[in-house]
Amino acid sequence: MQNFKYEHFIYKNMISKSLIPILLLMIFLVGCSQTISQDSQNEKNNLYSNESEDFKTEDVIDNPIENKTEPEVFETIPPVEKIPESKTTKLDAIETNCVGFLIHGPGEEENIKLIGGTMGRPHPGQFSWGLIETSKDNYNFRYTDGLIRNAQKFDVAVLGTIWPYAKWDQAKCHDVECTVPPNALFALEEDKQGIIQGIPMSRCEPCNYDDYKEFLQTLVERYDGDGYKDMHGLKYPVIHWEILNEPEMQEGNLIFFLGTPEEYAQILKNSYTAIKEVCEDCIVVQGGAAGNMRETLEFWSDVFSEDVTNYFDVANVHFIEHGDKNTLNVEEFKELLDSHNIDKPIWVTEVQYSSEENIVSSVNGAFDAGASKLFFVQFEIGKWTRVIPGKYSKIYEDIPAMCR
Repeated sequence: MQNFKYEHFIYKNMISKSLIPILLLMIFLVGCSQTISQDSQNEKNNLYSNESEDFKTEDVIDNPIENKTEPEVFETIPPVEKIPESKTTKLDAIETNCVGFLIHGPGEEENIKLIGGTMGRPHPGQFSWGLIETSKDNYNFRYTDGLIRNAQKFDVAVLGTIWPYAKWDQAKCHDVECTVPPNALFALEEDKQGIIQGIPMSRCEPCNYDDYKEFLQTLVERYDGDGYKDMHGLKYPVIHWEILNEPEMQEGNLIFFLGTPEEYAQILKNSYTAIKEVCEDCIVVQGGAAGNMRETLEFWSDVFSEDVTNYFDVANVHFIEHGDKNTLNVEEFKELLDSHNIDKPIWVTEVQYSSEENIVSSVNGAFDAGASKLFFVQFEIGKWTRVIPGKYSKIYEDIPAMCR
């Protein structure tokens, strides 16, 4: 009541009509200043589109690493009979283009487009079970939505690597034997830009495959472009999914999986079945073989002996400055596939060079040996530097024309 009397006194006795326009102008300027300040802060915090139209900031967990929960949020869009023509056209372009790159963070997608490539493979990426389903039936799509939106700004399609690990699932049947050392690479972490990616420290096969398959179907459904439970604003569908990465790497600080070839085969079979049930046109890529070392080929020979031929669509091998540079390890890997009567397209989803020497001949050699797509690790060959739009090794521009 005292405030009311005070304000009444001010308006009646102290403010003349000549001051009212000035006061209104001051109020307007203060409001604009606050709006600009808020917009600036939003832009700073949202390099990976944290302002998802499906999630409000207050709805998203503060720290997914600690497995806090948040409400499950879906935006359901009326189903459509087929993928719109613009999306279908993009998929056709992807299939005829042979060039992709690993995506380590936001901003790299622009270089893929400038080079003439069409695909990006986030690594390790955000398609980690426990990062998305933070606890049973509680989903956080903040980071994957941001990744997809950032990629489609530059007409880049995504090959998502599935990490079948969730802390709350692993705890049901696994103990310390499944925990990687503290110095293991690719642990869940938040970078300087506030983006979280990586994989949990417990890395054995899922304890509950029904829960895992339910998660995987929820994820695939969100980005498959069929109009049902799709991410709002989805421009191009995500139909390429790689199941784990180099699962045979199980020593030192580079451990992607702790388990047997038979256990990986079960992960592959369950993943393939779950994905195809909700997205018949999706393409399942075998987790990349680490190269042509004896131990690697033995691991994959055991996997291929587990009747997995009908549980992946694309075979996958890597060349990381090691092995047969003439064919990027494709020739020997194809021989392994042939020995198991497996006839699949072959992608090399990691190609890393130390110099530009013989790059053109090695790319041609890989295609001659049977490869159909290559994903390069570095934009500047032989360098690990901050990616700047327009700054990359120009030799990459010649590769799209070499596609078969």
